[in-house]
Amino acid sequence: MEYDILPEFHKYAKIRMPVNPRILQAANVMMPVIQHGRNLYPGCLEHKRIMFRNFTANMYFPAGRNPEKFLLYCHGGAFLMKAAAYHKNLVQRYAMGAGCAVLFPDYRLAPKDPFPAQIQDCVQAYRWLLKKYHPEKIVVGGDSAGAALAAGIALYTLKKGLRVPDAAMLIYPMLDSRMSTESMKKYTDTPLWNSVQNRKAWALYADENNLHNPFASPMEARDLRGFPQTYLETAEYDCLHDEGIAFAHRLEESGVSVAQNETRQTIHGYDIAENSDYVKVQMRRRISYLKGIYLA
Repeated sequence: MEYDILPEFHKYAKIRMPVNPRILQAANVMMPVIQHGRNLYPGCLEHKRIMFRNFTANMYFPAGRNPEKFLLYCHGGAFLMKAAAYHKNLVQRYAMGAGCAVLFPDYRLAPKDPFPAQIQDCVQAYRWLLKKYHPEKIVVGGDSAGAALAAGIALYTLKKGLRVPDAAMLIYPMLDSRMSTESMKKYTDTPLWNSVQNRKAWALYADENNLHNPFASPMEARDLRGFPQTYLETAEYDCLHDEGIAFAHRLEESGVSVAQNETRQTIHGYDIAENSDYVKVQMRRRISYLKGIYLA
């Protein structure tokens, strides 16, 4: 089916992320070589690499400053793929634009390491930030599957009595393993990501015993009271569109402040077109939201 997407996304119209385990294995071996990113702000941002037991993380922060305000950002990729170059550029733009430190975990991937490995790694990174820096402000964020991990961190803090993040930033989030929404039924062939791929990804990520665990599938959390204030952005032609809107409504019903941004003529993963004027507008909105949190 043809979709009325913005011209800057047309070149991605025939691209589909792989969900075959063998192809994924090869892609993740090559990803660090072909998708290494670049230093966008030489002399303006400092970079540290942090070694954890099972994974590593990168931290970017404004040069010459002691980090006090943080964004823990979890990359997308259906829990299956390593961060792409545009993810690495994205987090640098957040650090520079919002004047914050960004911790960017390279968490373990399914199917080799299925749930709960990913949320365990991201929670460990969050705990490390709390212990190491005692942040003045901390936001959890992510795109697609990374947004599910960010929401999972917030739910974990509520359950375990940890410091709850000051805010969450969820970009076209993958939140519901039940996959029963109208957009999930409708968008079976959309560019980059669709409901057929989505179903395969959930099957590779979590077994039947864990598929409906709220730390995997945050939409299935019984109680969202106390969840941090949230910025939630959706893409129009995205099988995940409706679950993002439904999660925003549930948050609002639970007394949580939500800033919704329903983008139009967009596809899932549109941040890949990082030089697009439209993407730059959305980036400015996200950075403005982060600044509002950090300055409050």
